Amino acid sequence: MESRFSNDFLAAIVCACAWKPKPVLNLCAALCLLALEEQDFTAADLPDELTHDDIHLPGIAVGKLIQAGVLQVVGRTKSPDKKAHGRKLDVLRMTSRQLCVSWLARNGFSTAIPYPKGEPVLL
Repeated sequence: MESRFSNDFLAAIVCACAWKPKPVLNLCAALCLLALEEQDFTAADLPDELTHDDIHLPGIAVGKLIQAGVLQVVGRTKSPDKKAHGRKLDVLRMTSRQLCVSWLARNGFSTAIPYPKGEPVLL
């Protein structure tokens, strides 16, 4: 399969997944949950508690899910982070609801999203 990513970036994804498997997996799950809740989103929408102020892990998780066919890039937008100095971020959208739910289930994450009322809604 032809990739839109360079071989160097794909090697970085493999390396990060080998050295930080749990954080990358958690970010991938968070991105899938964002995709299920939002039409379009960016990696900047991930909570700081998950990224641990690491500027590289969110991009690696995004790249992993794009390469897996779970997410697709639908545009570009200016980063909300003032330190980014106007750098552009990919605007993401899930390719298929079923693929997103399937990825979560295959990787041991619940497909129930808790809502403020306290009752989980099964997808």
